[in-house]
Formats: sequence, structure tokens, C-alpha cells
Amino acid sequence: GSAVLDDPGATRFALDQIAPDHMVALTGWTGHGALYNSAALRRLGVADEEADPPGGFYVRMPGEKRISGIAHEYAQYRISRKIFMESSSDNQRAVFRAVAAQAASFGITSLQAMMTALPVADAVAFLGAGDLPVRLRLVDFPLTAIAAWQQPAARSTTGAGMVSVSGTKWILDGTPVERLMFLREPYADRPATRGRPNFSQEDLTAFFARAMTSQEQPMIHAVGDAAVDAVLASLEATGGEKWQPLRPRLEHGDMLEPSHFDRARRMGVVLVQNPAHFMVRPIAEARLGPQRIARLSMVKSALTAGVSLAFGSDGPVNPFLNIMFATINANHPAEALSVEQALVAYTQGSAFAELKEREKGTIAPGRLADLAVLSQDIFEVPVNALPATTSVVTIVGGRIVHDTLNPR
Repeated sequence: GSAVLDDPGATRFALDQIAPDHMVALTGWTGHGALYNSAALRRLGVADEEADPPGGFYVRMPGEKRISGIAHEYAQYRISRKIFMESSSDNQRAVFRAVAAQAASFGITSLQAMMTALPVADAVAFLGAGDLPVRLRLVDFPLTAIAAWQQPAARSTTGAGMVSVSGTKWILDGTPVERLMFLREPYADRPATRGRPNFSQEDLTAFFARAMTSQEQPMIHAVGDAAVDAVLASLEATGGEKWQPLRPRLEHGDMLEPSHFDRARRMGVVLVQNPAHFMVRPIAEARLGPQRIARLSMVKSALTAGVSLAFGSDGPVNPFLNIMFATINANHPAEALSVEQALVAYTQGSAFAELKEREKGTIAPGRLADLAVLSQDIFEVPVNALPATTSVVTIVGGRIVHDTLNPR
């Protein structure tokens, strides 16, 4: 992915020579940045000189307005949503069911899904009350300008049965891989850029002000130190400690650092991290250099400073693979967590990040009976054996939804 996005020869015209009539899309493994051929762009209604949408941009041919075929951030999200929405609601439903069944097989009892692929209302409509095996929280992912945001989807769309709708997510910056993580200082391996934010500080603040009025939980994808700075500054400008009950979420927050910890804790910020992010040391070192990599993936220090931590996948669903990653933390080995700390972040931490810790995330009287019986004791096995863990029996709300002992 990064090699293609870095290659000046990687344009739709190069793809057109190989595939003039078939649609081709090459997507970066980070989910930030994609290259489409001309047939795909035509079919998706993207013009040769398409204007950049709010929060995203197209790479242009040198000295021209013609797009090269590479789309970044919200330009890409708009295209990928169009592609997903072309499939039938039966296919879309099948995708959700497959992910839910896979989750249940690992003992996951709740999913929080960022609705990049389609509007929340559409998903609620085709999922219906749903016979999903696990609980599913749908999070709105608007494609409008952030400052224009008005009505939370959760207010107009209510899920049924195992499906709920709440929260609004925006992506403020990209990743270090395509050098769109927003940094205070330039990239070590490309001094001409420090990345870029998808939205201005003013627009971010306007969104937070409206979220506070609507009492909507905001979730901001912010990776670089400058992006984290911007989120904390906008939260301070729109309520500061008044944010505590809404638990604003910093999605990834890879460069949340000691200078941020106290401010984040005071405002009730939840760091929602994904341990696969801890395993990109070679590319992170190339992009950031030796000084800044010492401020990357500081999850153990954040926990010690009292910042709430939640884990999710953002990649392979297997939570035991991710727990192993958290105990290694290749980016910053001194910041590795214990198996227990990682497990707490995955369970209690994630329930807290969903504002549901009184219902789930811990095993206690009066909680929902969401339980998993695992294939091995994750506290006893060697760390490298963790990814082989599966669930023998998964129980959601007292109902067995996955059972290897009595397969149906």
C-alpha cells in the first residue's frame, strides 16, 4: 500500500493500460488511501477534475487539475461507501452476520462498528431486529462537512433487538504509512511535509460545541501529536471538564504523550487503541526518527496517569492476537502491557468507552450474562500461544450463541 501511494508512476493511466475496461481499485492496507482506474472512477461518477470533498482530497497529475486516480481520506471514504452500497442488502446483511459469527467464535459479545461503509439508517433498516449472535453498536460516520453537522443519527434512528445506534465519528488525520498523520514537526523521511488535518481547528471546535449541546459522544480518529493537540484544545474550548460524562473518544491516539495525559484525564477522554498499531516499528521509525518514536504508543504510561483505555481490533478480529501484540508493543517495548491489563482494556475498558460499564464488561450480579468459556487459560499459556485461543462456548444475555461442545 505505502509503496504504491509513494510511487509517482502509480496513476489510473498506468492501470488503464493493463485494465482499460474492467474496474480496478487498489486500497492501502491502512484503509487510508486508494488508487482507482478510469473505468472505476467513471462507473462511480467521479469526474476527471472532481473537486475535493470536505475532509478529503484527490492527488492531481503534475501541473494539472486532472485527478491521478489516488483518493485520500474522505475522498476515498465516499468512493468506498458507493461501492459497498452497490451490493444488495442481502449481501450487506451477510457481511454483518459473518463478522458477528466470527466475533462470537472468539468470545466477543459486543461489537462497536464505525459505519464507514454505509449510512447508519440503511444498516438499521436491513438488519431489522436481527438474529445477530452478538450485540452491535452502530456509530454514525457522516460524510458532510464537520462544521455542518447538526442532527445525531442516534436521535433519528433507533436499532432494535441486538442493534443500538449512538455516537458520531470523524477522522481528523491519516496514518504514518501514507504520511498523513498530522505532526507538529516535519516527517523524518520527508521534511517537506508534516501531514495534514482533514478539518481545521475552528471546524473541529464547531462540531464539539454542537455535540455538547446534543449530548452526543464524539469519537475523533487522531493519530499524530498535532492531531491530538487539536482535539484536546477543541474539547477545552467547548466545555473542558464538562465533557466527563460524555467520555469523548480518541480513536488510536498513537501519539498521546505525557504532556497530554492530565488534560485528557480531566476531560474524561477515553483512549480507544488497537494493538495492531503497536507492531509497525520499522515504518514508524522511518517516518518519525529516533526521538519521536520514544513518544509513540505510550499506553502503559497513559493507564498509570489515570487515562481510561479501551481496546478494539481495527484489523484482525482475534482479541488474543491483539492481547499478544499489547504484551509486545514493538513500537515501544517499555510501554508493553500485561495480559491482564490488555484483557481489562478489551472488556471493562470497552464497555466504559460505550457508556455501558454498569451493564457489561465485568462479571458481577445484575450485569448482562455476556460470557465466554475459552479454550485455554490465557494467564497460564506462553504469550506466543495466545493467538490460538478460541471460545468453546459464548453466551450473550444468557443465551448460548456459539457452542463447540454441542454444534448444531
